[in-house]
Amino acid sequence: MPQRPSIKFSINILNRTVMVGAVHSALQLTNTELKLLVHLINAKGNVVSRKNLLTGAWGMHPESALQLATASRRVDVTVGRIRSKISKASERAAKAIMSVSSEGYKLHCHGVRWVK
Repeated sequence: MPQRPSIKFSINILNRTVMVGAVHSALQLTNTELKLLVHLINAKGNVVSRKNLLTGAWGMHPESALQLATASRRVDVTVGRIRSKISKASERAAKAIMSVSSEGYKLHCHGVRWVK
């Protein structure tokens, strides 16, 4: 099985921008996209469930998060937008966000630089 790429990110929380790998152009993310990406980064390669992403990135109450019929799809669409934006900088980087069937998502990341 081929190894997933591991990517390095530079993140500026205040400006909501992300730089991927050695690419020197900043990618603009929405607040929700940035929160979701930070949750994946903080998981350190472990799977993050859709429910945990809903509570973390959208602030949904854990009991109500899975009651919404569209809630799970909301996570999938947002991850798709993040992948699309990151792929403009690096197609390889977009593949670092991995879907785990029936569970959630995980990110193969080997370093994060938090920019102030």
